[in-house]
Amino acid sequence: MESFISCIRNNVDNDVISNYPRKDADYLERLKTFDQIEDFPISKEKAAIAGFEYIGPEDRLRCVYCDGQLESWAPTDDPLQAHIDTFPTCPFLIPLLTSPTNRSMSSYDERLASFSSWGRRCPSAEDLAAAGFYKSKKRGFPDSVKCFYCGLPLHSWEAGDLPWEEHARRVLIC
Repeated sequence: MESFISCIRNNVDNDVISNYPRKDADYLERLKTFDQIEDFPISKEKAAIAGFEYIGPEDRLRCVYCDGQLESWAPTDDPLQAHIDTFPTCPFLIPLLTSPTNRSMSSYDERLASFSSWGRRCPSAEDLAAAGFYKSKKRGFPDSVKCFYCGLPLHSWEAGDLPWEEHARRVLIC
């Protein structure tokens, strides 16, 4: 465990942290938990981006991914850095420590462009690209996709399948 924590601290630099605004699917829900709070000591947006929701009392926050709680914030505190320092094994932070398996598909536009022959299949090309998938070529599976980040291949999509959920069901940390 100690070597993993050391690895995290050695591989996370300020450039990576400053380029990690993670507005994931639940960002707005976390941000709403601050709605009734005035004069919060840190940026509510930065706290929500760092995975925290407001639970109170006073300035207590909870990470929705690791259940870690922090409080006693100072105006100069960086919630993401505090998250890394206090809960370095949180699954929300794993993307800070790893690199995508296919960097060329890192942008939404590149992934969406890979679906040029997708047609009207379900799920939509837009939903798949938003979930991090790009169209791949797997013989016998015309609906084959891969996650640009972890490389997870999926195929045989059915109506009603949700790309984010299908991915999370198979790979918990991506």
